[in-house]
Amino acid sequence: MPRLSNARGLIACAVLLGLGAGAAPALAWEWNDLRLRGRLQGRYEAFDRRVEEELGRAYVLEGWGHHLDLRRARLDARWTPFAWLRLELETELAGGDLELRDVFAELTPHEAARLTVGNFKKPFSRLGMDAAFELPVPERGLLHEYAVGGSAYGGFGGRDLGVMLSGKVALPAKLKLRYYLGVWNSAGELLDDGPPQHDYVARLQLKVWKGLVIGLGACHKVFELGELDGLQRTTNAFGGDIRFRRGDLWLQLEVSYGDRVDSGPGHRFLGGHLLGSYRVELGGDWALEPAAMLEVVDLDDQVEDDPRVRLSGQLNLHFTRHVRLGLYADGAFSQPRAYDPGQLAAVQLAWPLRVGLELRVGI
Repeated sequence: MPRLSNARGLIACAVLLGLGAGAAPALAWEWNDLRLRGRLQGRYEAFDRRVEEELGRAYVLEGWGHHLDLRRARLDARWTPFAWLRLELETELAGGDLELRDVFAELTPHEAARLTVGNFKKPFSRLGMDAAFELPVPERGLLHEYAVGGSAYGGFGGRDLGVMLSGKVALPAKLKLRYYLGVWNSAGELLDDGPPQHDYVARLQLKVWKGLVIGLGACHKVFELGELDGLQRTTNAFGGDIRFRRGDLWLQLEVSYGDRVDSGPGHRFLGGHLLGSYRVELGGDWALEPAAMLEVVDLDDQVEDDPRVRLSGQLNLHFTRHVRLGLYADGAFSQPRAYDPGQLAAVQLAWPLRVGLELRVGI
């Protein structure tokens, strides 16, 4: 992870905090059809270094380590020159270099038909579709990191170059349906020269009543192995989720199952999480929001391990609508393992116990 000792990271912090200092209580950086926004997420974190030691990295000392971490520093621009056209650009500065994240155009001739073209997220996982900056806990978790969002060849829910048709449709009995249907074609990163791939993703969301939404997602991935040019492989993933909101209570249950891309043919993952938070208004713009996440995952069904359990909790203090301070703890009871075809053996994946204090600023 990038550290705050990085000079360019410090410049990103200064820019965003400077913008925040001049921000009005409402989103002030809007001029006519153009909106500019900055978001900063920084942490002071202590972590268990013994997990790294178990991975065979001899340079890691025993006990606990700590660091300042600039997790995210993003600037984005949205231009809506017409009611039916929106252009969006999002950049990441936390790594010290300018990294393009979202670069896309949306054409919406009707709410039932929206066309999106460019580099953007695949709508497979509800957890992955939500902005990480808005999560009430520090991380999305093991399943997203190692199977759904962070696997090779772009993952099932990562960002890619693609085209998508989506929209909202009103149904009888006051039901509301939202659909997503698209194809992506890249190697997982913007302008990457990796082997060709195609992802076909479909997602349905049904709003049963106010506050209750049910979703189903599927991804069919076709790609060529980089080391064996021309050898084509297909993988699939399926998921479902339920989101419930009632007043200040918010709950989400999500389950995913599919082929583990990183481990090779015949290896599959299965996992899910329960995430929830409750907001307590303290008066004015102040609010307290405790949040917790329980995750149970089996990252590789061919490795003889029990499913791994991860717990995450965070106590969030909101003061003004743009600033949030959070005290958190996150860790797995035992480290997950998965097959590595490069080593021809099961290897341990790291998810050390971490505790920390983070600050999120958004304008």
